[in-house]
Amino acid sequence: MLHDPDVLILDEPTVGLDPVQITEVRDLIKELGRDHTIILSTHLLPEVSMVCNRVIIINRGRLVALDTPIHLAEGAMTALTIQLEIDGTPAEILKGLRAVKGVKSARLHTLDGATPVGAVEKLPAGVNTYQVESRSGSDVRAQLASAVVGQGFQLLELKAVRPTLEDIFVNIISEDVSEPEDETYDEDYDGQGDVEPEAYEEVEEEPVVAAPARERVTTKRRVRR
Repeated sequence: MLHDPDVLILDEPTVGLDPVQITEVRDLIKELGRDHTIILSTHLLPEVSMVCNRVIIINRGRLVALDTPIHLAEGAMTALTIQLEIDGTPAEILKGLRAVKGVKSARLHTLDGATPVGAVEKLPAGVNTYQVESRSGSDVRAQLASAVVGQGFQLLELKAVRPTLEDIFVNIISEDVSEPEDETYDEDYDGQGDVEPEAYEEVEEEPVVAAPARERVTTKRRVRR
């Protein structure tokens, strides 16, 4: 950074930092990114979502994804999921949401899963969150808004729920691992490939006569004491 390089490679720049320092580093990366190319290498995918405008995913040394975070999210969605915050009677709201053309399912959105139908019918009017899944290729956000307002309920929030970068990463890596390898192997492969066997010419050689072994001679030396 002292030499003002055109390209900066940052490896896990926010690891070990407190929340205040993390925010400062994010702001610094965004500021440097205006005039420099920043390559951020990290396993903290929320950091990528916060500061990067393009994402590269590499698996086993191969490039498996390259796009903007928004386009990756759109490509990962098989159907549009919409979250609504509505003030009204849950049973009547759900009935109206499910009647919209193009809606696959609608439920009261809770942290521990959908509330049973019987319980929904007994719930009083109030502010609740609803999750709607559309059929493939259908964008029903405008129709949902019209249906809620047409029933006389107050629509406080409506937003599309896109998969997180973690969801996208796991999905892409899982698909890449499940794909069969291009190379095939022969069980009888001997490591020689398609090389043709070498040709040998038979040559008659002269017999070799071994030289007689030398006779071992033992000598004794008299030593004076």
